[in-house]
Amino acid sequence: MPPIVHPEPVKHPEPVVYPEPIDPAEPVDHTEPIDHSEQIDLTPPIDLTFPLENNADGAAALLPKRLARPSVRHKKLDEKLLSGTDGESSPSTKPHLVLGEDECNGLLARGALGDTKQQARADGSPWQRLMYTVRSGRREREAKLFKPLVVQPGARNLAQDQDVWADRDADRAMSKFPFCCCAARYCVAFTFVAIFIFAIAGFFAWPRMPSVSISSITALAPAHVTIDSRRSAYGLRMPVRVTYEIHSGNFYPLLIRSAHVRGFDGVTGNRVLDTTLHNVGVKPLKLQFHSETTDVRYLTSDSADPALTDLFGKCAPRSTRAAPNGRPGALTIRFQITVDVRGLGWLKQPIVTLNQKVECPE
Repeated sequence: MPPIVHPEPVKHPEPVVYPEPIDPAEPVDHTEPIDHSEQIDLTPPIDLTFPLENNADGAAALLPKRLARPSVRHKKLDEKLLSGTDGESSPSTKPHLVLGEDECNGLLARGALGDTKQQARADGSPWQRLMYTVRSGRREREAKLFKPLVVQPGARNLAQDQDVWADRDADRAMSKFPFCCCAARYCVAFTFVAIFIFAIAGFFAWPRMPSVSISSITALAPAHVTIDSRRSAYGLRMPVRVTYEIHSGNFYPLLIRSAHVRGFDGVTGNRVLDTTLHNVGVKPLKLQFHSETTDVRYLTSDSADPALTDLFGKCAPRSTRAAPNGRPGALTIRFQITVDVRGLGWLKQPIVTLNQKVECPE
């Protein structure tokens, strides 16, 4: 069996790389002879240092032969703009394109903040000029927020890779300062902290009117008849001890300058007791008691007075002729107490009303 002969693979010729035509406008160095026998790749290197978004030929970024020379031209143009010279005129002869602060703030631009407001500032009434001066700070901040983009070709210290919209960061920073010297977020935080501190301080420091009530009333001696010959009046007088209950909800001590105590007969409403407390110290957050001695006293010229009849019936001694055979019960007194605290006169003075019963000794 004859051997199988495999055909040899077809050899394709290698691609021939032709050199790029030399631009006659560029100078050629003839010091070394050019050997055209060798395959020399004259494709220019790709310049990736130039930003593609600023290149007019950005769409051809993948074509190395078209990217090299335009990138060089644009780079030279950028250097001329940043240096402020184009080789023909000096920076001093070029027009100054940087706007002044007044123009950026809209003070000289027509319609930026309104010609009416500018006219009111220049020719308005004194009141209008005063109001414009008061609001000038807010207007300057608003103008800086809407400041137009200004290209500064004369700036030599501007980096080549600096974003031309870098001044927007300053505008955003200015937008965070709606107040004189405090950023918005800091002012809000400071406000909440201040409210919390004032609430705590107000809870502990806000004054509270102390409460005064009567814990008990006790007769010290039997009642006796009193006669006033000048007024042709007679009645009863009985010494009693009144124990007051005082409570303060304050976190600091106070001083009760005066506490006016009045007692009225529980049946007729006639006043039978009148006394005043002076300079009573009150301890903070503590219940305390204070005792004073006074008299239950009532005089009248009318023998048929209902209050006198009630007093004689409940408190007159048995030795008197007017005393009945039996007493109907204890004497009821309705008290009214008005408290005056030193330094708290601007607070409302409450009137405490309560009833107490006293057992009259025989």
